[in-house]
Amino acid sequence: GERGSIVNIDQFWKIQGYDLYEWKGRKSRILCYYENDCTIINTNGFIKKSRKTPTKQIIRAENIRKECEGIL
Repeated sequence: GERGSIVNIDQFWKIQGYDLYEWKGRKSRILCYYENDCTIINTNGFIKKSRKTPTKQIIRAENIRKECEGIL
């Protein structure tokens, strides 16, 4: 399957070193991943207080992804 193109890389990007992506709002962030190369699954949201995505939130997203893998 093909993924659509990311229009605004300032608001949606891949987290380096992980197969996760991050949506950016003004202060909020949502972590997500692609399921079957065509569906975006949002895992968790949080208020980002610094420039770096907290490792705790990345681990949480990875754990949610593992729990949900193959459900769709």
